[in-house]
Amino acid sequence: MSIRLGSKAVRVSLVGMKLILVMLSLSIAPYSMAKNDWMANAKKSIVTIKYKQDRFNGVITSADGVVFSVSHGFDNDKVRALSASLYNGKTVKLDLLFNDPYADVAIFKIRSARKSFHFIKPAAKALIADKVTVLGKLSSRQRYSVIQGAVLFNQLNLPDFVGGQKKFLPKNFSFEKGIFHSAKTKPGLSGSALLSENGQLVGINSLMLGSRDDSSKGGFTIGIDLYLNKIKQRTSETLALKGLEDKLDFLLEGLESYGSYMLKDQATAESLVIKLRKQSLDLATRKGYSESKALQWVWTSYIEEVDALKKQNNDAA
Repeated sequence: MSIRLGSKAVRVSLVGMKLILVMLSLSIAPYSMAKNDWMANAKKSIVTIKYKQDRFNGVITSADGVVFSVSHGFDNDKVRALSASLYNGKTVKLDLLFNDPYADVAIFKIRSARKSFHFIKPAAKALIADKVTVLGKLSSRQRYSVIQGAVLFNQLNLPDFVGGQKKFLPKNFSFEKGIFHSAKTKPGLSGSALLSENGQLVGINSLMLGSRDDSSKGGFTIGIDLYLNKIKQRTSETLALKGLEDKLDFLLEGLESYGSYMLKDQATAESLVIKLRKQSLDLATRKGYSESKALQWVWTSYIEEVDALKKQNNDAA
């Protein structure tokens, strides 16, 4: 499957474990769902941010114009302010308040004394199986892009083992406790909103996983709690993960939460973590697996083992 980042396209395959970091593009059929009371306001809270020839989204999260977006949309070493278009076509300046490229988190403030912007209220962390809606806007279209799905993972840690083009993200970046959902996406947007069933903001869309024919294809979203924590900490940035063991622990922490939920058995989920951690280190040491290959093997193996155990439990029931 091709995904376009600016004027470039890359390939993504979850099954083949060629996870490619891309500027998330979400292009969905015209909005056809029943109009919710919150949808009109939510649309007015989406901004289109311009950087050179690229466009990406941001979400206004307060009446005074605080905007949550992604760090990979711009050159982190050169940008302190960007321009953006509001829902009504008005152009505004965005000042960069906080930027953590290791977590792909960027927080801006609209340069204005106005304190009456439309905004989407941040919500509590999304839970597995929660219904969610992606909302964003392509710069080339007047209509908004909307797609519905459900949360598959709500604490998915992705260390830097994705291949391919990372553009403005640094080496050793990591996505912490993100949301993987079943939204089937296509080229166009990044930094768009992931909304709860009642229209609250649960995350900012960052990348897409899955191939064209992969049933598990969907979007990866940075959870809103990470943004809220960054606002509180302000000066605290994500530590760069270094070495296979650090990245293994980071990845397996999120996978363990998935195993525990799917199997309803914390002990089994933990035992899988211990077993696969040991096996992956052995593969790296004895068979010369690269760091990336070992992490990809763990990702695939954990999900396959959990799925097999779940099927076994269902057959025995």
